[in-house]
Amino acid sequence: MGSEALVTVTVTDARGQVLLTADGVKAVLESGELVLRAPVRRTFVLTSLDGVETAGPELRFHDHEHRFALRFESETAAVRWAAKASAPPPTLASKLGVSPEHPAVVLGRAPGDEVLLAALDGCRVEGPQPSAVVALAEVDTRDELEQALIEWAALPTPLPLWVVHGKGATTAIRADEVRLALRERGFTDTKVSAVSSSRGATRYSPPRPHG
Repeated sequence: MGSEALVTVTVTDARGQVLLTADGVKAVLESGELVLRAPVRRTFVLTSLDGVETAGPELRFHDHEHRFALRFESETAAVRWAAKASAPPPTLASKLGVSPEHPAVVLGRAPGDEVLLAALDGCRVEGPQPSAVVALAEVDTRDELEQALIEWAALPTPLPLWVVHGKGATTAIRADEVRLALRERGFTDTKVSAVSSSRGATRYSPPRPHG
């Protein structure tokens, strides 16, 4: 869930001439974007922002030829947003919640997505291990999903499960089909993450034990 605030936006050119000032602009700070909504509609990729700084209650930055100042209700709010906006983006490994100390156990076939493989480098184990904190399966077909679920059921501990699937309507098994299959078995989807340009992932909590 991103941060939201109503701010006053001032836009100037490189010479300091004011081009626009607007009150009551809704600003939304997501993990990789800063979005300004009506009456100023702009979306900034955080990694493209230069000169992020604060001056009192203002968050300032520039994007290409324009300079922006977002005035918050307090200096504390401006500093907090500046810290979030300038923080390095989370790695895929951190999004998946894995590390060398807290690895994932891979189910089914070996992952083939290069971005996923890089994220799992040093952060995966083969077979059940006490250190594993999550299970992960990359699937392209319903059969691969079923095999992964069979292996998940055989784990000594019912770990949360990440299912990595293709994006778009042309993939053999879509995200909504995966979600329906998991929900039918009592899993609860709790989080989604982009993996690569062609892959996404959904995290599922294990079914609650009966009784």
